[in-house]
Amino acid sequence: ILDSLEERIDVTVFYQSGERLELNDLLNQYALESSKFHFELYDLDRNPGMAKKYGIGNYGETVVAYNGKRTKVSYPVEDKIIHAILKLTRKEKKVICFLKGHGENDVSNYNLRKGYSKLREALESEDYDVRELLLTKKEGIPGGVSVIVICGPKKDFLKEELEALHRFVQEGGKVLFMIDPFYDFPNLSAFLSVRYDVVLGNDVIVDQSNRTLGGDEFTVMIPLFLKHPIIQDFRTPVLFPLARSVEAKGNSRGGVYAQTLAQSDPKSFALSGKKALTGGKVSIEEGRRGPISVAAIVAVESKETGRGKEESFQEQIVILGDSDFVSNLYIDHLGNKDLFLNTVNWLGEEDSLISSRLKRPEHSYRFLKYQETKRLFWLLVILQPALPLIVGLVIYLRRKRKG
Repeated sequence: ILDSLEERIDVTVFYQSGERLELNDLLNQYALESSKFHFELYDLDRNPGMAKKYGIGNYGETVVAYNGKRTKVSYPVEDKIIHAILKLTRKEKKVICFLKGHGENDVSNYNLRKGYSKLREALESEDYDVRELLLTKKEGIPGGVSVIVICGPKKDFLKEELEALHRFVQEGGKVLFMIDPFYDFPNLSAFLSVRYDVVLGNDVIVDQSNRTLGGDEFTVMIPLFLKHPIIQDFRTPVLFPLARSVEAKGNSRGGVYAQTLAQSDPKSFALSGKKALTGGKVSIEEGRRGPISVAAIVAVESKETGRGKEESFQEQIVILGDSDFVSNLYIDHLGNKDLFLNTVNWLGEEDSLISSRLKRPEHSYRFLKYQETKRLFWLLVILQPALPLIVGLVIYLRRKRKG
């Protein structure tokens, strides 16, 4: 982002006494990255006139100015500085539309388990214009939309709606599908298979060997990714609470090229239908062995040179076999948020946001696998308390033998 600056950018920070050194070190890192990044630090208590000039009333408030425009952030942390730079340098905001009308997840719902408000906040923090879209025969898809997100529909689509999405893609639009298991979509499944060479599996992924602490075998870690800019620097897996298979046929035909983006662990397997949730112990002999594809990316032939696998193809569609992974409950776990945001950034042609986010130091949850919890139990609960007893017993027996 700093490398793409065309003009000088000025950052003015009003700090509290004692914070100058820390803030100077932080901002100096940005200045070393780009000669166009300049900053000034003012003690708020000692510079009331300067603070009044910029309308500053609180410690840490920061003014970012670029090309005659300026904006204010509450504190100069990296996320807020990047957001301010994007806000000032972008000629226009990219519009991300969440489709509704089929029982999709609500990005305005703040409920921890059922809500997806954090998803909206994550997009807005990267300066996207987030809207909701209801497809109608009269209006269709409005102009100016960069990416349409279909997040966890519960009802099938009308054929007219799918054709509207197809026209949107033909005109250069991008679509992200996140489709949960155990919902039947005859029209959508046929549409993805025929138009885009992708098969939605009528199944659920099971992983007994990589169960998380407190989780079941249906909450799976996704460790295997295709070499692709969306996930090029991933260091942690993604957690899918409940996932279906998404298989790319891999046939480059009819102006479409589909390929696998992510797979489950080789020890996982896929069980068909709702059989896996009817009770009883599931067995690998009953399912299809892993690794199972849970995400696919589709490049569509374009008249203009794109960034797809072939020179005449442009990647415009991503299909993920789960939507719960970005609910309020799960979005901050492991690499979940990065996978979603990177996907939207790639589809929205905001590649610089991918690399900038992956360089940030993040605090995340550490999920223990089921086998790891068993080893920790034996180490901490059995062996460690027993060690003094064992040592004491050995010393006692030695002394008794000598005596």
